[in-house]
Amino acid sequence: MIPIFILVSTGVFLAIHAYILASLTRLFGRGRWQIVAVCFFLLMISIWVFRHDWQQTSAPDWLVLAAFVWFGVAIITAGCFFVADVLGLLWAGCVRLGLTSVRPRNLALHALALVAGLALSVQALFEAQNVQPRYVTIEAPNLAPADRPFRLVVASDVHLSRILGAGFLEKILAITDKARGDVFLSLGDLVDTDMTSRHTEAWMLSDLWTPYGSYGVPGNHEYYVDFQNALDFHNRANIQLVYGQLKRVGPIWLAGLDDPAGGHWTKKAQTLAAEIQQLRAEDPKAFVVLLSHRPRVPDPLFGLSDLQLSGHTHGGQIWPARYLALMANGHVPNGLTEVDSPDDGSRHHVYVSQGTGTWGPPMRFLAPPEVTVIDIVPPRRTRKADTD
Repeated sequence: MIPIFILVSTGVFLAIHAYILASLTRLFGRGRWQIVAVCFFLLMISIWVFRHDWQQTSAPDWLVLAAFVWFGVAIITAGCFFVADVLGLLWAGCVRLGLTSVRPRNLALHALALVAGLALSVQALFEAQNVQPRYVTIEAPNLAPADRPFRLVVASDVHLSRILGAGFLEKILAITDKARGDVFLSLGDLVDTDMTSRHTEAWMLSDLWTPYGSYGVPGNHEYYVDFQNALDFHNRANIQLVYGQLKRVGPIWLAGLDDPAGGHWTKKAQTLAAEIQQLRAEDPKAFVVLLSHRPRVPDPLFGLSDLQLSGHTHGGQIWPARYLALMANGHVPNGLTEVDSPDDGSRHHVYVSQGTGTWGPPMRFLAPPEVTVIDIVPPRRTRKADTD
C-alpha cells in the first residue's frame, strides 16, 4: 500500500509543481530562473519519495523540515493560483456576456494569488503550533446521579518525528496538566519515526500523572515505522496499549481496537465485539469507551460502545483536504456526533479529533490542532471546565 501511495502522491505533487511553474511563468516570463525552480522542485519531491527512509539517513534535519514546509507552501499557493484562474475565467465570461466592460487583469490576479499563498502559508505554520484544549461534555445515563464527572484528556495523531519533538510535546502536556484529567488517552499515531534514542519524549510522557494513568491504541504509523519499536516507546512512556482488550478504568470501560495496518482487522473487531456483549450481559450499566484510531469501524462493533473516540483524519490538516478526509473515512465528521445503534435504536456518541500534531507539512490551515478534554457526567449535571 505504501509504494502505491508514494507513486500516486508523487504524481500529484509533480502536477502541483508543474501548475505552480506555469503560473509563475505567467507572472515573470521565461528565463533562467525556471531552471533553478525545476531543480528546486525536483529536490523537494525526491525527499518526499524517500520520506519513509529519512529516519535512517544522514540527511540534516533542516533539509527535511524545509522540504515538508515547502510542500505545505506549494499546496496552499497552488490553491490560490487555482482560485485566481477561476476568477479570471468567470470575469472573462462576464465580459463576453456584456455584464461588464472591464477586462480581467490576469497578471494582477496571479500576483495577488502569490502573495496570498505565501501569507496563508505563514499563518498555517503558526496555526499548527497553536494547540488548544477543546472541551466536550457527554451525559452518561449509565452513571448514578451521585457519581462525580470523569474527565478524559485525549491526544491524537501527535506524530513525534524529526520535525515534531520535545518542544511540541511540552505544549500538549501543559494542556493536560492544566485540565487535571482523570486519565490520559492517545488515539494512535503517537510516533512517526524510530524512537529508540528519543529518551526525552519518553521521560516527559512517563512523568505525566493522572489518577488512572495513560492508555492508548496504535495507529497506522506505529506499524509503518516499526511496531515493536513503537511498542517499546509506549512502554517507556508508561502508556498502556489496550488494543484488542477491555480495561476497567474508574467508572468506565476502555475497549481498544487495533488498526487495520496490524492485519486481521475484522476478526479482531469480532472478538472485541463479543467481549463487549459479554460485558453488557454481566453489567448492563457499563459505560464503554471504544478507542479506534480510524473513525470507520467494522460492522460488528458499530453501535456497541457508549462513546467512540477516533482520530486519523487531522481534519484534513490543510483545507479543503477536509472533504477528501471525510470521504475516505466513512463520512464520519470531525467533532461530536450521535449515531443510532442498528440493534436496538439506542444512541451512542462518536467523537473524531482533528488531531494534535501534523503529518507531512508541519502546517495546518482551517484545521486547528486540539487536545480534547471530555467530561463524562451523570444525567442533568455538568462540570465546568477548569480554565484557571
